[in-house]
Amino acid sequence: MKKTYANASVEIEIPFHDIDMMGIAWHGHYAKYLEIARGVLLETIDYNVKAMKASGYAWPVIEMNIRYAKPLHFMQKIRVQADILEVENRLKIAYKIFDGESGTRLTKATLCRLHWASKVVRCCCKSTGIAGEICIVTFMRTCLCILLYLIAVCAIAEPSQNVLKELSQRLVGVSALHGTFQQEKHLAFLQKPFTSSGQFSLDRSTGLRWQVVSPLESVMLVQGQNVLLDGKPMRDHGVGKLMAMMMLDLMEGQLTSISKYFKVTGQLSTRDWHLSLEPISSRLKSVMGHIDLRGDDYLREIVIYERGDNRTIILFTEVHPSGRTI
Repeated sequence: MKKTYANASVEIEIPFHDIDMMGIAWHGHYAKYLEIARGVLLETIDYNVKAMKASGYAWPVIEMNIRYAKPLHFMQKIRVQADILEVENRLKIAYKIFDGESGTRLTKATLCRLHWASKVVRCCCKSTGIAGEICIVTFMRTCLCILLYLIAVCAIAEPSQNVLKELSQRLVGVSALHGTFQQEKHLAFLQKPFTSSGQFSLDRSTGLRWQVVSPLESVMLVQGQNVLLDGKPMRDHGVGKLMAMMMLDLMEGQLTSISKYFKVTGQLSTRDWHLSLEPISSRLKSVMGHIDLRGDDYLREIVIYERGDNRTIILFTEVHPSGRTI
């Protein structure tokens, strides 16, 4: 099942003026049904046409694909479902049309809208990359996996000028961890963030399991250099190798290796700590600004500042170690 950021559905009855000489709904009217569902969907996230205009962004349609499986008939009641699949680089919405009575799927479609700044005419969607292209969503998920390995932080003692060295000395590795999380995805053009929550478990031998429970279930597994989303491999175009290497270092408490990829500043006290990671390499700079980490005995908050004034906030609760201390 593909991850969706938001979804909605609407019921429509096929009117007489939509019927062609063959006695079925003319194929050109399907776009109208999809647009009705899109309007309902965007209302649920408070981003209707007026909100779009007020935010200074426009979303011109660049692609639409429709699969006509079964025809629609006069006075037939249908349910049009719309799901947002992508939001960072473009707005991609998937549609399904079902018969209102039987629930049979009649049509499926996808529609893509490009993210443009309407006040300053420029394209806000830019592909950057390692080996040609980086999927930003994939990278941020993978980056999250790395940072989760910092959860195994023990009690904090006295501050030190060399933050990473001091923090490394205080790390106490454990064989397994589990807890819950809440995640907010803030996009510059939306007033309300996309939110999700779920559970995670981290085991030195089996890897990381990141399970989203709400709003829709989705499971990400990280095992070595392999990243699976709902059982399918995720493409990262070489980023995974970099992330896996950092994971291994963090698992062993070798935090000084982070300085190879990030400029690190921070503060440590007897009760809590704060780290700020600013990427050094151009490959990381192309997709993020910096990362803030905060915690006490455990990592409690991650804030990933991305390009375009977007950010991801992850809060950890009910974090508990299990298994032996290493």
